[in-house]
Amino acid sequence: MAFYARSIAIRKKLAAEDLAEADIWWRRVKLGDPHKYLLPIILARLSLQNIPNQPFSDPKSMAKTWNVLANLDRDKPDLYHFRSPLDVRIFFLFQETLPDEVKTAYRQQLEPPKVLEWTEGGTEITCSCIGLPGWP
Repeated sequence: MAFYARSIAIRKKLAAEDLAEADIWWRRVKLGDPHKYLLPIILARLSLQNIPNQPFSDPKSMAKTWNVLANLDRDKPDLYHFRSPLDVRIFFLFQETLPDEVKTAYRQQLEPPKVLEWTEGGTEITCSCIGLPGWP
């Protein structure tokens, strides 16, 4: 029971972040990887929607949350490792309630040419190469 209570407390804290402001912020600073900042807020809000008396679970708030996710994918569709664990959780936990636009975007991640982006390296490759000849 304590684990569950802690889980709820952490998700409430994340969900309380101002998603609209975070969406404005990443665009203003031209952030290259906004998913690692916005997806935790989105996942926290989605995960609380079926728990009684939780903020952001009303239909209007949920629509705003889905809208931010759809816009994020439309405006920054890059696939990279920071977003994959959160995307997987969102898709499989909420696939029955995903808006069509979001569901289509997730399905397109698994089709050519988009699926090929998953083979591109990121910081995990850089970190594994540190100390090798020719790498800093």
